[in-house]
Amino acid sequence: VVEIQRSKGYSTRKSLTIDKVKNVVELIKSIDPSVIIMVDNCYCEFVERTTPTEVGADVMVGSLIKNLGGGIAPNGAYVVGRSDLIELVGERLTLPGEGLEVGPTLGINKSILQGLFMAPSVVASSLKTAILTSYLMEKLGKQTIKFNTPLTILSTACIVGPKEGEGPLTKYFDQCLEDEFWGEKTWEKAESKIIKETVNIAITKSEIPASSIDYCFAGDLLNQCISSSFGLRDLNIPFTINDIIKDTETVILLATTEDEIKELAEIKKLGKIKKIVTTPACSLDTKFVFQLPAYECVDIALIASEYVKNIYKKELNNPSQEIMNKVVPWPSGVEVDEKICDKKFSKSCICYFKRTPINEKLVKMVEAKGIKVHSLEYYKYRFEDYMDLLGKVDFVIFNQNYIETQGLAIAESWAKNRPTFINYDENEFGGITSPYLTSQTGLFYKSFEELSQILDEYVEQQQTFLDKFSPQKWTIENMSDKSTVQELLKLLGI
Repeated sequence: VVEIQRSKGYSTRKSLTIDKVKNVVELIKSIDPSVIIMVDNCYCEFVERTTPTEVGADVMVGSLIKNLGGGIAPNGAYVVGRSDLIELVGERLTLPGEGLEVGPTLGINKSILQGLFMAPSVVASSLKTAILTSYLMEKLGKQTIKFNTPLTILSTACIVGPKEGEGPLTKYFDQCLEDEFWGEKTWEKAESKIIKETVNIAITKSEIPASSIDYCFAGDLLNQCISSSFGLRDLNIPFTINDIIKDTETVILLATTEDEIKELAEIKKLGKIKKIVTTPACSLDTKFVFQLPAYECVDIALIASEYVKNIYKKELNNPSQEIMNKVVPWPSGVEVDEKICDKKFSKSCICYFKRTPINEKLVKMVEAKGIKVHSLEYYKYRFEDYMDLLGKVDFVIFNQNYIETQGLAIAESWAKNRPTFINYDENEFGGITSPYLTSQTGLFYKSFEELSQILDEYVEQQQTFLDKFSPQKWTIENMSDKSTVQELLKLLGI
C-alpha cells in the first residue's frame, strides 16, 4: 500500500494538485499495477473538479470536520474507492461478517447530511474569498506584515488543567484549574474561556492596553479553531474574519444565526454598520430565513424571484407593507462569455430531467423527428460534461417535477446561447416551472403535443427557428455575474 497525503498539513511543502497525484499514481502503477494507492484527501474536497479516484487512486479518505462537512458536521470521516477494498475496510473497522452493514452514527446523522449538502457552497465561498483577499492584499502591498523593530517577548501567560497542575512545572503556571471544564458545560466553551483568560493575563502583565494591540495570532486543534475564534472575539483585536464588521457600510449575510442577527443589530445601533442584507439560503432553517425581514435591523432580504414574496407573506402571517418592502427579488448570476456563442445547427439536443425519471416516451418522440438526444438527470452528471454538451447541441428540453425559484441549470444553457423548452407547471404561490423564461430565452410547453409542434417547426427550418431566440444576449443583460452585481450595487445605493 502506498499512501499519498494531498494537503501539506502543518509542513511547509506545497499541497498536491490532482495533476501531480495523477503523475505519481501513473508512475507507481507502471512499476507494479497491483500496488494499492490510498490518498488522504483532507482539506482538498471540492477544491478541484476532479478527485483522486478519477485519476487512478484505489482508495480515498478524508475527515468530515473539514471541507466535506461544510463546517457543520462535528465529527466523522469517509472512505471511498474500489468496491472490493471498501468491503475490506468495512470488515476491519467494524467486525468480520458484518462489514458495511453496521457501525456507529454517534447521533449526528442530521449534521453530517447538512454538512454534505452545504460543503460545495462553503468550499467555493472560501476559495473565492481567499483568492479575492490575496489579490487585494497584493494590490495594496500588504501580503506580508513587516516589523520595523526586532521582535521582543514582553509577557507570557499560561492556564493549565488539573493534570498539568500536578506536575513539576506547577510554579511556572499562572493558574492551575481544579476542574478541566472550568464550570462550563462543554469542552469547547471551556477551551474558549481558557484562551480568553490566558490572553487577558498576558495583556495585563505586558502593561499595554488591549486597544494598542494590532494583531492576534492564534490556533488550536479543535474543529477548525472554534475555541480561538470564540475565545478572542470579545477582545476586539483583529483575528481571522471577525474584524470585518467593526466599521463598514454593508454586511451581506451568506450564512447566519438568530444570535448573530441580534449581535449585528447591536453593532448597527452603534453606527458601525449602515445596512444588513440577507441572502435566500443564509440558513438551513428555512422558517428562520422567512422571519428575517421582520427583524428591525435587516434592511434588505434578497429572494431568488418575485413569486417567493407570496411564500414570505404566508410564513410571516400577513406582515406589514414596510416589512414586505424589504423583500427584494435578486437572481444569482451565472458565468457568461461576452462573445456570443455560435449556433451549431447540429440537429441534436439535451433532454434534462429534474426530480423525475428519464421519460422514455419523450425521448423516443424527439428521436423520431431525427433529432439526436443526450439525456441528463439532475444530480447525476458532472458540471463540465453539461458545459461540453451545451457547446454541441442546438437547444435543451427541460422536463421537471419542480417549481424553480430561479433555475441555474436553465440559466447556464442560456449563457451558452442555447434556448430552452420547458414543461409548464405552477404552484399555489404563483410560481412557475421557470420564472425567468422569456420569449428571448425559450418556450413553455404544456403537453407532448405542444412540444412536438415546437420541434416540427425546428426540423422544418433550423436556422430561421433558432434565430428567433437570443438567450445569451438576454443573460448578459439580466443574469450574468456582472449584471447581477451591478443590480445589487443599485439596491445598496452604491
